[in-house]
Amino acid sequence: MNAIARAMISLHKEMKGTAEDILATAISAIEGMHEIDTPAFQFERVRSLNYLKATLKQIHEKKDSPLEALKGELQTAIDDEDYERAASLRDTIRQLDVNDQDSSEVLSDPQE
Repeated sequence: MNAIARAMISLHKEMKGTAEDILATAISAIEGMHEIDTPAFQFERVRSLNYLKATLKQIHEKKDSPLEALKGELQTAIDDEDYERAASLRDTIRQLDVNDQDSSEVLSDPQE
């Protein structure tokens, strides 16, 4: 459950790759555990693996938001040391973040 919660928080922050890594790590950890010969352990192990794998599948199938796609492009530009493109992408992302915050404030403003 901890991995699911952390993955959800990562998705909320538009960090799809991080969410996928969290779930994949949890799946590997559970699969690597020594088995305990009790029905409760076996049930929980199977249930947890099924839930984690289903959640990971849903995340894989989820399309990236435009902001998330730009963040991915930014990371690629940084990795490629294309700093001019990285700066341009950074500025675009900041502008989208500002516009998104402005929209949220207008929607939540009780005076309007």
